[in-house]
Amino acid sequence: MIAIPEIKSFEITKDHDFVLLGCDGIFDKMNNTDAIMSVWKSVEDNSYDNIHSYSVTAIDYVIKNALYRKTLDNVTSVIIVFSGFKHKVLGSKKIK
Repeated sequence: MIAIPEIKSFEITKDHDFVLLGCDGIFDKMNNTDAIMSVWKSVEDNSYDNIHSYSVTAIDYVIKNALYRKTLDNVTSVIIVFSGFKHKVLGSKKIK
């Protein structure tokens, strides 16, 4: 935890794909764009038939990217995916 966390408020619309929450250990070494690109890189690199596997792998990429950049702090991270992410990732496949 940090004394003054970064807090953003916004309305979630159908255009949103996901929200990524992370401890300062993630964002000490990565900016928002780096974290987002890690999520999309995980999608590009893998092929699953369910959204849960993509979500787990996305978080794994974000954490490993921060660790690769030698973060020395907590790397806890959570992703919340919305239907936009599911549709982009799985397309017309049946979502499990």
